[in-house]
Amino acid sequence: MAQESWATGHSTMSPGMAARAASQAAIQSDAHGYYALLGLDGRRTQSVGTDDIKTAFRKAAQNLHPDKYSLSDDEERMEAEEAFKKVQRAYAVLKDPQQRKLYDSGKLNEETSLV
Repeated sequence: MAQESWATGHSTMSPGMAARAASQAAIQSDAHGYYALLGLDGRRTQSVGTDDIKTAFRKAAQNLHPDKYSLSDDEERMEAEEAFKKVQRAYAVLKDPQQRKLYDSGKLNEETSLV
């Protein structure tokens, strides 16, 4: 299995496989794999800035956008849509300082999420 995520654009994995690989690669401080989904290092959460998150999101969103898969089969298109939604969710949490702080401390869940 390839080691790069779709966020980096250097993989031949399907979007679904990339999302699963990113989730598996997530470390404990990156409980939902949000940093990994964006191609960022979840072990260094304090050194990842807002601009880094924004840049990583734009790159991942460009690579996973469902419009890129409009000519693909239904399964691949559905995988791309799911992966794109996960990347959007990761960005929504990490771009908000309050939610990011909760996420980094492991206290973010559906009840505390503002998104």
